[in-house]
Amino acid sequence: DENGARYMTNVTRRLIEEHTETSISIYGKTIAIIGRHENVDVAKKAVEDLLGGAPHSAVYRWLEKKRKDLKMREAYGDEMTKDR
Repeated sequence: DENGARYMTNVTRRLIEEHTETSISIYGKTIAIIGRHENVDVAKKAVEDLLGGAPHSAVYRWLEKKRKDLKMREAYGDEMTKDR
């Protein structure tokens, strides 16, 4: 959708930023995401899913899960991912 970025509300933008520890800027049809590489990947997928028509509730639940994963990786590093 060419006007998709316009539909992402400030509340949704802030929620994605908080859950992924990124900064998101929306200008016209352009969305910029700044942060650590793995966090940017999570934020990008959330934005793409929303623009693709995914229900906000589903994206929010997914972000909650990814937030926990990111926190665990921060706390335990690669030790956590080796067992999975």
